[in-house]
Amino acid sequence: MAGMSQNAVYHQLHERPMANPWHARYRALFGLILFAVWNAAHSEVPLHLPLQKEPHAAFFNTLEAQLSEHAETPITINGGDFWQLSLNAIRRGDKGLYWVAPHFASWLVHRHKFVPVAQLEGPLYYALVVRAERTDLFDLTDLAGSVVCTQHAMNMDSLFASRTLNPLPRSVQRAVTWSVGERLRTDDERCDALVISNTQWQEAQRQTPGQWIKLAQSQTTGNYSLVAHPELGEVDIAAIKTWVNDPANASLLNPLWHSISEDGAMKQEEQISIAEDALAPLLPYWQSER
Repeated sequence: MAGMSQNAVYHQLHERPMANPWHARYRALFGLILFAVWNAAHSEVPLHLPLQKEPHAAFFNTLEAQLSEHAETPITINGGDFWQLSLNAIRRGDKGLYWVAPHFASWLVHRHKFVPVAQLEGPLYYALVVRAERTDLFDLTDLAGSVVCTQHAMNMDSLFASRTLNPLPRSVQRAVTWSVGERLRTDDERCDALVISNTQWQEAQRQTPGQWIKLAQSQTTGNYSLVAHPELGEVDIAAIKTWVNDPANASLLNPLWHSISEDGAMKQEEQISIAEDALAPLLPYWQSER
């Protein structure tokens, strides 16, 4: 390197090699492949339902096919027994459809601008019930030392149980179960009391009349609703709203509706009403929502 200046030597040693045009093409192709994979994974609209997919596979498959046929974007159903799965999807910002209880519907519509799509007819309430043969359980205060079974926190039955039992002596025990309905059907003796919906109460009265009595009952609220993420396409929302609210499709949707509502009918679109104060039970848990 004799005769070269120090700067010339420095630049020669640190000079970048000439770019290979094939490298750029490979990078571009790889980027296109990654985008295609990402786009395929995000080109479906998830519908979150409070039902396990395994025992309802035929219903899920038919519903997916029917909704996808009418919507602009394919619909895929995500099932589960508890609300945490839906809440996690909401927190991730998943642009999906959510079948939710009144308090969650109110929170999503009034605080996060979700779009109401459909709502079940009929009232919804919860009751704390005990076996009629337990003559020692006549009043809520008699539950001292008893086990009260509910589903997970944030479910409406659990929130009602908290408001009802918190003023009582701490000796009342709360037991969390995946399915209060199953405890009711099997007459699980580990539960001295259960918190159930009015639909479950009516079913119990048909199956085992006189076996259960109510010790307390919640206020009546609006029923379950289907709501859509605010950034979901307007075409998809309109198509799904039309299909779900069409009486001709009621027979297909009955397995879902009747798992929640005795009536099973849908409100007319102009009658859908999601009260803002329905989210009140969530406020003690989500202080930031005040």
